[in-house]
Amino acid sequence: MESTYTYVTQSAILAVFFGIGLYQLDRWLGVKLCRLGYNLTHKDPRPASVVRGFIYGQRWEAQTAIASIVSTAAFGYMLYRGEKDLVAMIIMWGIDVPLMIIGFRIGAPIYGIFKRKEKIFASLDRMEEQIGQTDLSTERAKVISSASGLAVKAQNRFWDLIWPIDRKSAKPIPSEVPQAAAPKEEDPREALRRYTRS
Repeated sequence: MESTYTYVTQSAILAVFFGIGLYQLDRWLGVKLCRLGYNLTHKDPRPASVVRGFIYGQRWEAQTAIASIVSTAAFGYMLYRGEKDLVAMIIMWGIDVPLMIIGFRIGAPIYGIFKRKEKIFASLDRMEEQIGQTDLSTERAKVISSASGLAVKAQNRFWDLIWPIDRKSAKPIPSEVPQAAAPKEEDPREALRRYTRS
């Protein structure tokens, strides 16, 4: 009994991983083969917006049929090989289909990870080419000038927070010209009248 349990557990795990592998194979190769078969057997070629494989983009019935065919083929192979535990093989034949479909579902996000990895590697290759084509001395000068510009902006922002002034209308005061006297304070009543009129 223990060997049956071990056999079923290992086979169940293998069925899930086999489903994941079948999904990956279908996305990489099955989609192209399905498009080729469709284009050979139909008058009008399949539109580029339609992407379907034997598993990907198919209904549950089609996915279940694929999983059933694979499970039956595996059962036949095990019978041919002469596996001794017939009860475990029959149990696995029954639960292989749902386990493979679970593997198909797990395979979808894994395929997304592989596609993102390809995009990341492609962008890293482009960056490597750009680095080889750039002149480091000009890039260094650009970085230094942008850093000094950022420092001036940060300093202006700091003083604007402490003592806000309108920098667009303010004119720089030359150091040799004496500063003008402070403007007269406006009458608060006049400011109130101006505020209530507008």
